[in-house]
Amino acid sequence: GAVNDPLGKDARVYQAGMEFIERHKDESFYLNLWSHVAHSPVEPRETLLREFDDLKVKRSDFDRYMQKKFDSAVKIGGDDAINFGMRRYLADLWGMDQMIGRLLDKLDELGI
Repeated sequence: GAVNDPLGKDARVYQAGMEFIERHKDESFYLNLWSHVAHSPVEPRETLLREFDDLKVKRSDFDRYMQKKFDSAVKIGGDDAINFGMRRYLADLWGMDQMIGRLLDKLDELGI
């Protein structure tokens, strides 16, 4: 999918999945749908990103492994790098969650 799609970078993937379900609704089928979300580049929709504007990471909630990752992020991107990165990551995941919700709604709509 296109990164600038208003429904997110995987909108086309989920749309294709819903179309597949529609075509095969009256027979047994298997759908394996893979998302690009949370993989580089992490480019969430602006509308979702705004929802996380106030997010502040509490480093003490994370283990030593993540502390090293946080230290690297600060070294590369400065003091706000952790919050910046986490906001983007969570917004991207939330977008994926919404697309999965649309797919599940399609299953409900079809009574599957």
